[in-house]
Amino acid sequence: MTVKGNSKPSNQSDKPKPTHDPKARSLGLLGKWGATVAASGLAFSMLIWLALSTRETRAAIQAYTRLTAAVNAQDLNLVKGLCTQRFVDTHRLKAAPEGGLVGFPRFIHKNFQAWREGQAVWVCPTNRVGPIYQFIQEAGVWKYDGIVGLLRSGHQIMVLPEESRNGSEESMIGP
Repeated sequence: MTVKGNSKPSNQSDKPKPTHDPKARSLGLLGKWGATVAASGLAFSMLIWLALSTRETRAAIQAYTRLTAAVNAQDLNLVKGLCTQRFVDTHRLKAAPEGGLVGFPRFIHKNFQAWREGQAVWVCPTNRVGPIYQFIQEAGVWKYDGIVGLLRSGHQIMVLPEESRNGSEESMIGP
């Protein structure tokens, strides 16, 4: 067979032309939307998990900020309400001449550290090293329970023995 002019060879004309299939396109859109919905669901689930797993630590930090505000204002009654009964019974609250109260934290660094330690939350309000304060839940409210140790360089924790946390003047470690 000879080809004249613009006619196509016979083997190319036998191929069917591609047609537009609306079902194929909708499945592609569904796949894109499905992936978007799945990714959004995963991100939302992770956000919920993060919020639930850090709830106690965030509540203890809120208690810490209320405590530092009360300490800086030297409001003894409010400070007593923010401390555990054990702490109030074993420690004497006394105003410090330079401001605040003796033995209480007065600040929190922007790079503070807080973590769960059993049923308590421990807070180191300094940048890398310094005192560690304990917050425990008492009657459904997070309250300050005193100093429990020191965070040393290299993330080493030196836990103070219970007898040194009893509130005697010589056992107080300043912030």
